Amino acid sequence: MILIARLDKDYIPLKMEDIAIVKAYEKRACIIDKNGTRFKNECNLRQLEKKLGNHNFFRANRQTIVNLNFIKSFKTLSRKGMELEIQFANETQNVHISPDRIRFFNKWIESKLL
Repeated sequence: MILIARLDKDYIPLKMEDIAIVKAYEKRACIIDKNGTRFKNECNLRQLEKKLGNHNFFRANRQTIVNLNFIKSFKTLSRKGMELEIQFANETQNVHISPDRIRFFNKWIESKLL
């Protein structure tokens, strides 16, 4: 599946499997691909989440959607939630999952690994 994103003034078709992470930026989506290139999208995160569906993507928090294929590791932070380590290109980003989202993450990750 393809998603159209903007790089400067050009519109670029992105393969969903190349999208590493999506972040909210000024009420719009900033899409970061496997090479670390940052694209803009006219959708907000909620709209983009619907477009991505459950196609290896998880809404980690209010600001971030992550791609399963770029999760390097994850760990529980006692009562403070969970932290995902997302790795792409030569960059690593830590993404927080709030305690109320952990159950959904665990169910989602188990369904993808079976």
